[in-house]
Amino acid sequence: MSGLLGLSEGDRVLVVAAHPDDETLGMGGAIAAMTAAGIVVETLAVACLTGPMYLGVSDAAVRAVEYGSACDVLGVGRRQVAWTDDDRAAAPWRYLTPVCQTHMRHQGGMSSL
Repeated sequence: MSGLLGLSEGDRVLVVAAHPDDETLGMGGAIAAMTAAGIVVETLAVACLTGPMYLGVSDAAVRAVEYGSACDVLGVGRRQVAWTDDDRAAAPWRYLTPVCQTHMRHQGGMSSL
């Protein structure tokens, strides 16, 4: 019997977001509903950079902590930021296939890319 979004308790979902906080802003409600229904949700934020942002500065270390806190609230188990403050983070579209493949190969725990 299929449940939420055609998924059933115990199914696994990977939510891929461009940056930490995009998973919450774009999919937060769906993530919370899925985890409440017993669906295992993992998140992958592709890139996080330190630098000027809007009216201030984006600090990658602060954003990583916020990302972890948001994932805790949403019930996300495994979460990862693929690239922080390097060339890959500056041009992530060049590396999306390898990062998703690496994430999926490491189902058992957090992986370091």
